[in-house]
Amino acid sequence: MLLASIAFEELALAHMLNAEAEKLQEVITSYQSIRQLVKINDKVREVIKVLLFKEIVLSMKLQDVLRLIKEEKRNVGHT
Repeated sequence: MLLASIAFEELALAHMLNAEAEKLQEVITSYQSIRQLVKINDKVREVIKVLLFKEIVLSMKLQDVLRLIKEEKRNVGHT
């Protein structure tokens, strides 16, 4: 269940990142000013920072789950 929850969170992050890319593409093709581009770029950068932080946390969770699985295998092998 832990692995599945991590996978679903990864999928959600991928969708969010894709949405930010689409937002940038739309603004780039129809921008009216450099100021508008800079503003949207700043907003996207902030979202990407949050996504990166969440990705790091998910990576740590995955490492913990894999460590627990290895420990469980060792414990089962010794009984």
